[in-house]
Amino acid sequence: MPRRDSAVPPRWSHSLGGVARRPCSILLPGTATLIEAKEIIGDIADEYEPPEPEPMRRIDPHTLEIDARRLTMAIRSAVSCRKRGHSEGASGRLANRQRERIMPPVESDEAGQISSRRRVKDMTGRAKITIIGGGNVGATCAHWAAAKELGDIVLVDIVEGMPQGKALDLRQASPIERFDCEIIGTNSYEDTAGSDVVIITSGLARKPGMSRDDLLAKNVEIVRSVTEQAARHSPEAVLIVVSNPLDAMVYTAWKASGFPTQRVVGQAGILDTARYRAFIAMELGCSVEDITALLLGGHGDDMVPLPSYTSVAGIPVTHLIAKDRLDAIVDRARKGGGEIVSLLKTGSAYYAPSAASVQMAEAIIKDKRRILPCAAYCDKEYGIGGYFVGVPCVLGRHGVEKVIEVPLAPDEKAAFQVSIDHVKELVAVAEKLLG
Repeated sequence: MPRRDSAVPPRWSHSLGGVARRPCSILLPGTATLIEAKEIIGDIADEYEPPEPEPMRRIDPHTLEIDARRLTMAIRSAVSCRKRGHSEGASGRLANRQRERIMPPVESDEAGQISSRRRVKDMTGRAKITIIGGGNVGATCAHWAAAKELGDIVLVDIVEGMPQGKALDLRQASPIERFDCEIIGTNSYEDTAGSDVVIITSGLARKPGMSRDDLLAKNVEIVRSVTEQAARHSPEAVLIVVSNPLDAMVYTAWKASGFPTQRVVGQAGILDTARYRAFIAMELGCSVEDITALLLGGHGDDMVPLPSYTSVAGIPVTHLIAKDRLDAIVDRARKGGGEIVSLLKTGSAYYAPSAASVQMAEAIIKDKRRILPCAAYCDKEYGIGGYFVGVPCVLGRHGVEKVIEVPLAPDEKAAFQVSIDHVKELVAVAEKLLG
């Protein structure tokens, strides 16, 4: 049962805005012990120096309610972080951020009234997600992330008015779909400052007849520019790259950001695997939830499906689908993006790519440590030698926590090597373009 503890130090009788108020009872989580609660309250109180009392003025009851709620949320967040073991070093970034938000600077309007909207937002404790590129993929990323309530969202694009309009439209859907988060559109990277995750979708879309390689020269410069700006304002973020050609763009973002390799990852394998699983489900007439699959290698044409690691409710897929049909499914999955481009005539896929990107963001923000196929940096792993390639990896708070190596059959190993060689060719061209 939740408990109430009113043992708040006398100094808390001062309001955060300098108006004298009585101590308020704090509703604590049921998992918190009284000792822990007092320690946390003591820590907060020790760091707080009350301002000089101001002349008495009319007190707004709404502001009183916000102050009480603000302190309660701060203690809840601190208790939650302590329970999860967030304390020191890089693993304590979220806990430290909660403490910093306990006493944020307060903004006032011309009449001297404190902005309650700012005060409530500073204490939400939500993650901050920046999505660069307000096109179909970027806007749909914002949609999925908002629906999952992963955090506050900033949608950035160079086109004036476009990200603002899409963000406002999505925000107006929140009462209907019942999600709570801040969603803003902007043309300035200053609004992205302090992001936990940055999803990069910027770049030219692939047109009919255009290969991913054709996009390389044009998109290297775009991805380099947006990455440099995002990294400058969010130096602790994890970058998720979606732009194509994917493997070369991840490398470009890594070089442009200067981030450690574990905090730069590409979205590819989840999308390719989803296409593969969807086609298997269509073939068998079963639920996609029962299908588990694994892919390696570059994105798209060079992906390497692994039938030996594909099963349906634990049954090897080779027991359910004949080899010729399975080969046809693999080929269709490999060309899945091109098939959609040819059907749309203008533009490319965006529902599945954005859903895959947000699944990665969720694993990072919630520290779920999910094993997902992503374009991760591999050096000794698989003998790749320092390139971003699609492999199964553990995604958590710090980005790529671990790359998982699996044994491969001779034909799978050969196909994987062909894919790696193509990635190396793309990266070599990108390096020349980067100078």
